[in-house]
Amino acid sequence: MNRIYKLKFDKRRNELVIVSEITAGAGKERSTGHIADLTALSPFRKLLGTLTPVALLTGLIAGLLPAMALAADLPTGGQIVGGQGSISTSGNQMTIHQQTQNMA
Repeated sequence: MNRIYKLKFDKRRNELVIVSEITAGAGKERSTGHIADLTALSPFRKLLGTLTPVALLTGLIAGLLPAMALAADLPTGGQIVGGQGSISTSGNQMTIHQQTQNMA
């Protein structure tokens, strides 16, 4: 029976994993010294983590501003041509009272 696999040690998982027989090895490590923290390597990364929520909030507010600016005035001059009812406007609220089953 052919053996078509081999075992390799995965450093991320800290365990042996089964891989194909033709898989290339990882080779030597580039550095044997201590790997520094990401925050120590890049102080910008910490600033980016703080700015991301601020940027999202700014984008949300900027996205809602056009919707508020485009709010139109209420229509005026409404007429009932069929059925019975009334149309009244008070400030930014329009009320339509329908007194018959069908109204147009």
